[in-house]
Amino acid sequence: MGSRATTPAAENARAPGRESTSRYGASTPPSSHRPTTAPARPPRPAPGCGGVRPRSGGARAGLDGQGGAVDVVEVPDGSRFEARDGERVLGFAEYHRDGRTVVFTHTEVGPEHEGQGVGGELVRGALDAVRDRGDDVVALCPFVSAWIARHPEYRDLLREAAPGSSGG
Repeated sequence: MGSRATTPAAENARAPGRESTSRYGASTPPSSHRPTTAPARPPRPAPGCGGVRPRSGGARAGLDGQGGAVDVVEVPDGSRFEARDGERVLGFAEYHRDGRTVVFTHTEVGPEHEGQGVGGELVRGALDAVRDRGDDVVALCPFVSAWIARHPEYRDLLREAAPGSSGG
């Protein structure tokens, strides 16, 4: 009957000592109760990823200082694209399909990777995959919608959302 915290503010509002489960699957105490010396747990990769061809994105400066690339991988069984560093999931973009349309509903990047361009590379890789298949996009997710608005070369993929649709 309990609810799952999905935002840092909601996590911090939990009673002291209560654990929460993040969207990445790691069970961790709220950030206000974590020891400051303990390293953060990396997100776990999603199951069912075999046989999917990764797409390399742009520079990854700030992730490890090596300047490598973020891999964007589609996980059809999970209805999402994942941004990865090797086997480590850095973020994901959830979607559902409506015929030849990919409807993006939610995008999330791990807090330790925010502000490093991971979300942008994730959206770029996902949209490139959609374009390669000849499909179109409905961007219900505010992040995907704002990213497309800033990158006019991807606006041709957009299709109008049905009235009453919402994302997050």
